Amino acid sequence: MKTLSTQALSLLLLLVTAVFPLFPLLSAATVMTEAHTPAPSPSPAGFIRSVCKLTKDDADVCYSSISPYANVINQNVNSLCCVGLTLAQSEARRVTTYVSGLKGRFSSTCNFVLGVAINQTSDSLGTIRQIAAGKGGDFNFAMDRVLDEMAAAMTNQDTCMNDFLEEPDGPVKKKALDLLTEAKTFTGIATAFVYYYSKEASP
Repeated sequence: MKTLSTQALSLLLLLVTAVFPLFPLLSAATVMTEAHTPAPSPSPAGFIRSVCKLTKDDADVCYSSISPYANVINQNVNSLCCVGLTLAQSEARRVTTYVSGLKGRFSSTCNFVLGVAINQTSDSLGTIRQIAAGKGGDFNFAMDRVLDEMAAAMTNQDTCMNDFLEEPDGPVKKKALDLLTEAKTFTGIATAFVYYYSKEASP
């Protein structure tokens, strides 16, 4: 059996010493590269789906109603709030139009509180737009005000709903309650968006 000469053995040791220290460095560099590789951004529709999960039981309604505006929103939370508030305002106006056409002791009460709810939603939308334009003042204060307005709007819708619940069953009552439920759902969705915005964009 041949043995390595002293010169060959020394050369082999030098090669091993030179090569093997590189492996930990290479491994660490690979880990660092992987750790700093940004995760792919969700698609606009994927962004909406993820935020709609905050609405829990209304997640499907949220996604089906908001996703058509995915390209307008384009993963911008302020735009998401604007769309949500606009739809909530539209639903509130729809039920108000129906109730205003009814005659009875409950319609005047509902007309008033639903009108207030529409104004509260409109004010909230205006505040969100001012924030986007950089004119909203203190962000946290503005968002707290919007959340208070939206909570009050939902309370006003509940007040109207309670009036109709006391009425005898019939097609008028059923349609009014269906429209009010729809309006409350969209008010809740818009409120969830505002809450998400308040947490995600808070300074």
